[in-house]
Parts: sequence; structure tokens; C-alpha cells
Amino acid sequence: MKRCTYHINDTEYMRRMYEDVPNIDEILSDLDPFICKYTLFIEDTNGGSHPTRFELTDADGNKLDINTLNGYQKGVVLGSCYQNFIDGTTEPFGALQIDTYKEARHEKNTI
Repeated sequence: MKRCTYHINDTEYMRRMYEDVPNIDEILSDLDPFICKYTLFIEDTNGGSHPTRFELTDADGNKLDINTLNGYQKGVVLGSCYQNFIDGTTEPFGALQIDTYKEARHEKNTI
């Protein structure tokens, strides 16, 4: 099993990304931050690379319904995290921290 949890805060991410912009705090002050934890799982024992399930929670751990998110939240933020989970190279937009867990595969060798 592989599991990645993306700790997302899009406005703080943008604040760090554009720290050289003199009025970044003013620019971001009108935005409602999208803060959540997005966890993707692969439970496939056949070596699959696509998630088999996900969990989406707010900062307090309450489940969020993905259908209540807008296009930016689903397409840009969660979409880039999903792509990062698959390829490991895409920058996950909005993610301040990524926790990764990989369960070691146990193979039995018979001699």
C-alpha cells in the first residue's frame, strides 16, 4: 500500500511562492483560503500506479464532499496533487507538506 497526505493551504502556498512581490499580502487578503488534507491511497497489490481511493478532510478532520468544491479547487489544487501522486515530479499546487507512507512488500523466497 502507498499513501500520501497533502496538507493544503493555497493562499499560504502562494504567499511563499510570491514572497518577492511587495504587496502579496494585500493581493491575497481578499481570497478565501482553501485549507484541507487530501489523502490518496493505492491498495493494489499488483503494482498499480493510480489511486484506488481518497480521503478529503478540512483542517479539523471533518470529511469534505468533493462535489462541493469549485473547479479551481478540484482541477488545479487536487488535480496537481493527484498527478504528483502518480508521477512524483509534478509540483502539487497548494501543498505545504506531503506525508508519504509505503508499505514494504514482503516476498517469500523458497529455496
